Amino acid sequence: MNTASPPKNSNAGRKNILCVMSDVGGAHRSAAEAMGEALQREYPPDSFSYEIVDLYQVAGGFCNFSIKSYPFFVNHYTGVYNRFFDFADHRPTWDFFYKVFIYPLMIGRVVPFIQQKKPDVILSTYALCNRLVLDALEELNIADRVFKVMLVLDLFDVHRSWAEPRADLTIVATDVAKRKILACGVPPGKAKQWGFPVKPRFQDVIQPQRVREKLGLQGDCFTTLIMGGGEGVDYTYHIVKGLVENNLKTQLIVIAGRNAWLLNKLEGLQQRTDAHMVVFGYTDKVHELMSISDVVITKPGPTTLMEAMTKELPLIMTGNPPRQELHNIDYVREKGIGHTLKKGEAFVPLLRKLIDSPDEIKRLKANIRREKIPPCAGEVARLIMTGGKE
Repeated sequence: MNTASPPKNSNAGRKNILCVMSDVGGAHRSAAEAMGEALQREYPPDSFSYEIVDLYQVAGGFCNFSIKSYPFFVNHYTGVYNRFFDFADHRPTWDFFYKVFIYPLMIGRVVPFIQQKKPDVILSTYALCNRLVLDALEELNIADRVFKVMLVLDLFDVHRSWAEPRADLTIVATDVAKRKILACGVPPGKAKQWGFPVKPRFQDVIQPQRVREKLGLQGDCFTTLIMGGGEGVDYTYHIVKGLVENNLKTQLIVIAGRNAWLLNKLEGLQQRTDAHMVVFGYTDKVHELMSISDVVITKPGPTTLMEAMTKELPLIMTGNPPRQELHNIDYVREKGIGHTLKKGEAFVPLLRKLIDSPDEIKRLKANIRREKIPPCAGEVARLIMTGGKE
């Protein structure tokens, strides 16, 4: 294997930032995009380059196929996935899977890829990239020349694959996550509890009336946002259908994500009903849609949870979550920032109660303000652009 050092970047003083992730669910790309947006807002375009790369797509083959099957297993075999998660969250089993199934099948393509990209900074938003890129940098003998930052997206049930002691900085959102990272060997000085990488646009001031008018929505009507992450989940249709059939006093905004089947079903439902409903596929306007909503019904993914809290939007969480998201539901319930329902439980009584109880909405919003986890994309952007100096 060629381990020669790559030539120096010809653009002296310009940070070459490589963000590695994998498109499994929406959180990893969303965090990567949040960092790109933060950099673009705070620094001139000629001072850095920023590229987001699906590292498993680069490697291809069996590993990429296995990783991309994650949504299928989570949606249809959640129990099997959860048992595997727990089984692999031990040092011996994690070492075994990495050394047998990840390293030998991927390192041969990852090393020349990083050699070609010549990064000054590597930012990872996906746990199963962390150890791989550190090994690649060591094989290239450039680990000490690259600033290495790991953004941990799991809020509570943090898998040990996130923990990479050789990284320069590991950023977590909660004290629970920090304790797990430290227990897995990350030095205390390299683990920082700064928050979650929410896109900066979620902190922008939005004119709600203007957005409502653009969408044809009423300004004085209770508004329910329903979403299932970037990939969309099929049971969203059954939630919307139930709400429409019960004629609740709410207008609906529904996001299907990249789920073509779901989008088609929702559009068909929209045509058959008189309910006031707006349907989106994948959209980059979630920050605007949250700004005009009174409550969001969603699965317990970390990105949507953090985005909703940034917008002080009460949540109704549902679904059959994967292992790393189980405690997100507990967090919402215990902190009083929303309500939780098991998959299949009736939404109508709960939503009707919220529509008829403005004081309950105010209470939930006050709790969100008290418990809010800060966005950290801007702070991380400043750190990596200043060479790792806080």
